[in-house]
Formats: sequence, C-alpha cells, structure tokens
Amino acid sequence: IYGFRGADLDAYLRARTAADRRHALGTNWRSHSALVRAVDAVFSAPARPFVLDGVCHPRLAAAGEADARALAGCALPPLVWWTFEPETAKGQTKPVAKGAIRPRIREAVVHEVRRLLGAGVTVGGRALRPSDLAVLVSRNAEAAEMQAALRLAGVPSTVARGGDVT
Repeated sequence: IYGFRGADLDAYLRARTAADRRHALGTNWRSHSALVRAVDAVFSAPARPFVLDGVCHPRLAAAGEADARALAGCALPPLVWWTFEPETAKGQTKPVAKGAIRPRIREAVVHEVRRLLGAGVTVGGRALRPSDLAVLVSRNAEAAEMQAALRLAGVPSTVARGGDVT
C-alpha cells in the first residue's frame, strides 16, 4: 500500500531506522471489525508479508465504529480474494501477463458492482447506491478504463483525485 500511494519505501525505511522513537495507530476506526480481522489474518500469516525487511503488518484492534454501517442482504465475507485461472495455449499453462489480466479484472469488477447494486443490498437502512462503492486503481489510465466499463454497464461513476473511480 505504501508504493500504491506513491511513497518512497527506501526513504521510509531509512527514516524508521534513524528515528529515536516510533508512534503507531493501534486501532482502526474506519473499517468493519470483521474486515480488520480478515486483513490481519492474511498479513500476519507470512513472516515477511510485504517482502521487504522492515515493512511489517502490525496487529490492529477494530473500534467497531463502522460495524453499524455494514451491508445488509449481502452474503459476502468481509474480504474476498479473487483469483484468475492461468491461460492455457497449445496444452501449456503459462502465467497471465499483467496487461492481459486487466480486462478480465475490469469485467469481474463491473459484474460484481452490478450484482451488488441489483441484489437488494442495503447500507444504513437504504438501498445500496453507486456512490457507496469505490474502485481503487493504480494509474489514471486504469481509472478511465474502469469508468468507461462501468458507464457501458449502466453504472454512473466519477473519477476523483485523478485515479479513484467512485
């Protein structure tokens, strides 16, 4: 997530090493308790979850503030991990190139957004709206592509901060 948000990991690690004290947030106030537990389970399992030494996943407590705003009528678990089957050509399975998988991911996201919007899901006692959802992308071009795909599927969207589709 550091790199995704444009951070310089080397500078962070140098500053962390040079610092005489560290401060950390121990409580997540924005996310549902079940999501905090799920993310904690994923990133606490491997010894080096972010590959780099010095970048770790601190265990967090959930404040529970977001629990009242949970989606109702949605059978999904708090964290869903999507995988895509590798491509098979001429009897050989090969890894899918990043550029080749993007259209499949975009199609899956649009399908899931439409499914959620049409499934009678509610949030805070009202029907789920497109403005309740956000799609985070890493490049402006991906934001434009996602917005075009959503609009083609009849889902209104806006691009905020030059890269997030909401």
